[in-house]
Amino acid sequence: MMGKVDRHCADLEPLLARFLTAGDQRPLRDYLVANSNLPGRRGNLELLTALGDAVAKAQPSSMARLWALSAELADVSPDEADVNDPASFLVYAGAVAIGAIGSVSAVYITRALLRLRVLARDPRWRVRESVAFGLQRLLQAESDATLTALETWGGDGDLLEMRAAAVAVAHPPLLRDATFALRALTLHRSILDQLAAIPKADRRTEPFRVLRKGLAFAISVVACGVPDAGFAYLEALAGVNDRDVTWIVRQNLRKKRLQRLDPDRAAAIGRRLET
Repeated sequence: MMGKVDRHCADLEPLLARFLTAGDQRPLRDYLVANSNLPGRRGNLELLTALGDAVAKAQPSSMARLWALSAELADVSPDEADVNDPASFLVYAGAVAIGAIGSVSAVYITRALLRLRVLARDPRWRVRESVAFGLQRLLQAESDATLTALETWGGDGDLLEMRAAAVAVAHPPLLRDATFALRALTLHRSILDQLAAIPKADRRTEPFRVLRKGLAFAISVVACGVPDAGFAYLEALAGVNDRDVTWIVRQNLRKKRLQRLDPDRAAAIGRRLET
């Protein structure tokens, strides 16, 4: 039996072919909006995956037109469609497609990273999640170049760009590579150092809340990729006298992934937080 992703791929192929041969993008747009699952708690992630897969399989000669389409989809502004508006799904699709194009065409890697960096600052949380999906496609295909760019985001980016970088690298398939996992942990260390340096009076902003919430799960994912270094980092964080850092550590310790990996060490860090 075909799974949801496969079914969407089968539906998308003729719609993409129609766009590429006749320039008609309306049927594709209509399909994306109609199958968005919005408004609702969960957008259609399978459809986003299918679109990314379909775009990545396209002929190299089609990439310029697919790039133009993806950029246009991603241009739907918050004023035109809020986060739960079915039309906003076009932006989510555009972000994933941009990452897919960059993942298969070296010509578009830099352009994809620049475009996704802009989208990372979008006020709609679903756009930011789609940016992470797009970045993960780039990381899977061009790990070093993409991670180097994300290290820049984590170094000189704004808080939402930092959040995008932190969440993008917190992807278990990528963390099977020990070198990647160590760089991902170093990236998180850099980001958290900057978060802790923000004056208390400046922490009541939405970008700060979004970054804090992302770090509340991402660090535990990365720690599982390099358990010794990951637990050592969490142990060090447990000794930091900062309310937000303490909250981030506590939230990560609640994740079953850490409790399963080393329950005794996780419990010890938890006890240290209470002293």
